[in-house]
Amino acid sequence: MKKLLVLLLGLMCIFVVAGCGKSDGIEGTWVPKMPDETVYAKIELTKQNDFSYKGTITYKDGTQFTSNFAYNKEGNSISEEESDAKKRSKARNSNGLIYLRFNDNYTEAKKGAANRPKDIWIKQ
Repeated sequence: MKKLLVLLLGLMCIFVVAGCGKSDGIEGTWVPKMPDETVYAKIELTKQNDFSYKGTITYKDGTQFTSNFAYNKEGNSISEEESDAKKRSKARNSNGLIYLRFNDNYTEAKKGAANRPKDIWIKQ
């Protein structure tokens, strides 16, 4: 019994050191910093587990889509699942998946690799 307890404590320490739970700051509502420059109104992210989020994407016209997002710990980013992006793109007659890269304190995210102000999102 003592060995089992030590093993469980060791596993918990590994998860803590590995950064599980690091993505906790992502959950919430994200809005474009320059709303006039984009078709999106907001993205609401709900954590499913340490590696995935459910997102509700709301466009300015009120249209909403739900997509799954995978969390990448190394890049501190999330990317929309390709199948969800295809469904959304087909319905909106557009293309591309949503990818957000977060700063360390989760107050700002950049859409893709772009550094333009219109591609910056802020947590509400």
